[in-house]
Order: sequence, then structure tokens, then C-alpha cells
Amino acid sequence: RAPHIRPRAVWHPRSPAMVATSGRSALALLIIALVFSIVGVSDAINAKCSACQGIASELFDRLQNEKPRNHLDLRSRLNSKGVREGKVIPYEKSELRVTELLDGLCDAMRGYKYIKATEEPGSEPDDPVTTVPAHWERSSTYKPDAKESPSKGRKEIQQYCDRILEEVEEEISSLILQDEMPDDREALGDVLCKTLTKDCRTKKDAARDKKKQKKSKEDL
Repeated sequence: RAPHIRPRAVWHPRSPAMVATSGRSALALLIIALVFSIVGVSDAINAKCSACQGIASELFDRLQNEKPRNHLDLRSRLNSKGVREGKVIPYEKSELRVTELLDGLCDAMRGYKYIKATEEPGSEPDDPVTTVPAHWERSSTYKPDAKESPSKGRKEIQQYCDRILEEVEEEISSLILQDEMPDDREALGDVLCKTLTKDCRTKKDAARDKKKQKKSKEDL
């Protein structure tokens, strides 16, 4: 009977070139993941300017629909001298007002739907075709209390809104508390989407601001 010979294990080391290539691939994937995490939803959404203007429009409606509220009594119990310590502040200048205005704002954005770019013919046969750019618009049939899951587009604009508020909540709160929110829908949109987020800012806007800054320096 022939003796049983156990095969020797053969180790095939990876070449330095293979190790280096694998390392570079892993690093590239990590960088890509970090870039996407930094860019976030606010840079990935379609028709970003229109989405931002929708948020501004919803906030404007909330401001317009506010009802008068009593002052907030923040005074505590009577002290040893029989005087209540603390402040009474106007509701308009309170953090509570800011919270109530912004709370649920992004949930309301689920009522918007994404409309792809379309071409519309003119009223006359010789009229040129008009291109209507892609945009977001409020759906008249959307029911916020419905139990159905929101569509992908509605999730996107809600997440975009969440990201926007996270980025500029401090500035928006300051404008509300200082009573400096524009009382015009378009003007509020410019503040949110051109000044605070730049999501509707055009090259023309940038050139105009650069010209203003240059003039201001010359006047000094």
C-alpha cells in the first residue's frame, strides 16, 4: 500500500502592485462616499431653484395666516418680596413663534410634485414652440393625512427642505424674531433662495453683486 502523501499548502502572495491598486480603489470609493455625504440632497434634487421657491412660498403662507397671540408670561413664582420674577415677551419676538412656523414645514412639501420639462406649441401655427422648464408645483389632490407612502419625488423635496432648514435655520429665525421677513412672496423667495442658499442665484445676480461691492469699495 502506497503511503498517503498530504499535499503541501501553497501560498500565493499578492504582488505589491495588486496591493497598491486595491488600496487606491478602496480610497477612491471612500472619497466618493464622502463627497456624496457632503453634497447631500440639496445639491442632488432636480429643479433645485423651483423646489426652494416652493419652500419659500409655504413659509410665506404660514406667515400670512398667523393669528394674533397673547404675550408669553415667563415670570416665575413670587419672590420673598412678593414680586414675580421673569419677563413677559411678545409672541412675535418669541422662540415659540419660530418653532411653530417652521415645525411641519417640510412635511407640507410632500404636497408638491415634480413636473418634467415640456414643450408647448404657440396659439398660432407660426408661433414658436415654448419650452416650459422642469419645476415643482403644489398638487391640488394631495391629502397630507393620507396613509399612503409618499412617492420618491415627494420624499426628495421633503429631504431637501430638511437640509435647507438645517443649513439656514439660524438666519431664518433671526429674520423672524427681528420682524425682518419680507411681506412679499417673491421677495421672501429671493432671500431664501438667492441670499441664504444661493439655489436660485444666477450668473447675472453674481455679476450685479460684484459690481455693487466694487462700487462700495470705491465710495469708501
